[in-house]
Amino acid sequence: AAHSPAVGARASPVRGERREGRNNDVGEPFRAGRCVHVLSSKCLLEKSNIGDGRLVESGVRPQILCTFKEERGPLDSEEKPAYEAYAQASPASQYYGDALISIALKTRKHAKQVLLEDHGSEFTGPVMIGSPGQEQQCIFDTGSSMAWIMSTKCTTDVCKMHHQFDSAKSETWESSDSKMNIQFGTGSLSGTLCKDRVKLGGFDLGKVVLGEITETDGSVFTLPFDGICGLSYKMQHDDRYCFLDSIENSDQLKEKSFTFYFGENDSALIFGEPDSNVRSSEVQWYPVSRKFYWETHLRDVTIDGVSVKDQDKNATVVFDTGTSVLTMPTSSATTTMKLLQTAGLNCKQIERGEAPEVCYHFEGRESICLKHWYEKGESGCTASLMTLDLADENIFILGQPFFSAFVTTFDVGNDRIGVSQPAANVNLGN
Repeated sequence: AAHSPAVGARASPVRGERREGRNNDVGEPFRAGRCVHVLSSKCLLEKSNIGDGRLVESGVRPQILCTFKEERGPLDSEEKPAYEAYAQASPASQYYGDALISIALKTRKHAKQVLLEDHGSEFTGPVMIGSPGQEQQCIFDTGSSMAWIMSTKCTTDVCKMHHQFDSAKSETWESSDSKMNIQFGTGSLSGTLCKDRVKLGGFDLGKVVLGEITETDGSVFTLPFDGICGLSYKMQHDDRYCFLDSIENSDQLKEKSFTFYFGENDSALIFGEPDSNVRSSEVQWYPVSRKFYWETHLRDVTIDGVSVKDQDKNATVVFDTGTSVLTMPTSSATTTMKLLQTAGLNCKQIERGEAPEVCYHFEGRESICLKHWYEKGESGCTASLMTLDLADENIFILGQPFFSAFVTTFDVGNDRIGVSQPAANVNLGN
């Protein structure tokens, strides 16, 4: 990995280039019309009795989810027939239609990865809970710190729509007297905490503290995901609730990091140092400014060179895989929309590559610029942007439009975020 630019260095902006053929229903650099969702702890912990999150999402609509295909290490003669039979008979094949689990018989020396199937908005992946493992399709969310899953202890029709974890069938499950009650923008959930064995991406995390959902309220739970695997820093008062610690403490990873790659052919969540073929540029590193979100200090945000940040307030930018759009505080988002209106933003302008770009500027680091941060919907073309306010802080969130344009590494061991250009035509499955 490349070292960070020297403090005060002047460098060209890092620009996210559109990779044709992804999320593109018109053959031009549009992001296809998508539904907005913010499922991270900034929302999940609102009014929670186990956290201190204060953000409330606004303008939320239902999500579009998709599934992973998992890559495992080499299977022995006894495992291979069992996994092949499981891949054909798994309930996931019935629940997610054609999105069957694919088992790849390939070894990676330094990294373990989960191949992603891109449906244009959100990504879920199989996590095995308990002994023997029970599959749960979970969202991997860098804006949440907890892991919680649907449980058979919830008997409502909504809960029964999902894969439900049955603790009675796990030989390694441990009960807990602790309870969770979480209120967020699109509903609420309650349940109990437990501890059980977790496997994902080809390695065993051992026993991890999980939340078992016993009651839900809200339409968000009718969508096809069975839980959340939070990949942020600790957001609760009790260290046991941080799922990321289990990854950091694993002795099966030489490199304590994970990387999201979204390509034309394959997409992946990669644990450990990824192969060099997924990047086409040096990695630019941004230091974590606070071990809460994956965030770094922000100097300014501009739309075609015009500042939209409140200059009287310090700001940070959060790298959040649990958000499907870009977000800005209300004042900045309002200024942005006025600038786009003045520019006469329309679909043809976007097709010609003449639409304004948004740039995030940092002290002593390269700027991050996005040219393609627009969506095409039924009523025309608009920015992939929503308003999100935090009472005492000035936070900008980089969601899916950013992750679609860059390879992003979350370096747990060194508390930094790495951004690089993706390589074209990478085939991670071979």
